[in-house]
Amino acid sequence: QQNVAARTRQIRETIAGCDHPLVSEVRGLGLLVGIGLNVAKMNIPEGKLPSIHLSAILLEAGLIAPPAGPNTLRLLPPLNVSEEEVSQALTQVHSALDECLIP
Repeated sequence: QQNVAARTRQIRETIAGCDHPLVSEVRGLGLLVGIGLNVAKMNIPEGKLPSIHLSAILLEAGLIAPPAGPNTLRLLPPLNVSEEEVSQALTQVHSALDECLIP
């Protein structure tokens, strides 16, 4: 339970702290985290949903982060996730967001 609280804080504070233009909100409960996407600033291939496009980029990088609606990415790490694993995953998420940003 202490690990869940600590990793939840880590995820929320890291995402909020990066102040990325594609992140419109962070919501959820515990380690079930939804990242709302600012689609107006996203470079999305025609015919693709924003969250599915971002999810595919992350899957190629080895991170499973499924969509939770057309404009929301879901993070759902295991309860025993380590601080280092969260840090690595959030680095991948940040890189994927950068890749989707309109130049």
